[in-house]
Amino acid sequence: MLLGFFTQDKKGICSIIEAMETIFDAKDLRRSGYYIWYAPKKLYLELLEKLNINFKEISDNVERLENDEKYFAIYIGIAENQPVIRRIGHHLYNSFDSSTLRKSVAAVYETKNHDEINKFMDKLKVKIFEYSGNLHEKEKDLLRNNFFVLNIQGNRIWANIISFLIDRRRNMFS
Repeated sequence: MLLGFFTQDKKGICSIIEAMETIFDAKDLRRSGYYIWYAPKKLYLELLEKLNINFKEISDNVERLENDEKYFAIYIGIAENQPVIRRIGHHLYNSFDSSTLRKSVAAVYETKNHDEINKFMDKLKVKIFEYSGNLHEKEKDLLRNNFFVLNIQGNRIWANIISFLIDRRRNMFS
């Protein structure tokens, strides 16, 4: 699986890491921090369409990967008291029980098929941040000022979308 991992190191954005074995050697990923998942524009617009969201209405509140118009932020997560790589792994490989991101993707696409969810995840990139402050406050601040289409907890911008995702997830995973 080809993954795009981007880190906040002094050298700038790292290039794509092609093997999971290499990721486990990266010291930055062994620390607590937060991470933001980005979707390519075509996939991002598809998500918005499925949720009846007009891109023009939210475009000013959507973070772009390095101000690029090709990748748009869809989800922010935190890894508190655990390595960031563990949380990333939960989103990539684990069941729906350990990944709210996977649950939200499943809700939007109305599927519990792991292969379909994995195909979606394969298209994403993630940017990882080491952070020594209060991660919950950092997450709240980012959610307050940006639109992350697949976040539920703390996402106050689009209450109707949050209600839709919560209801769909509850119906699928209860």
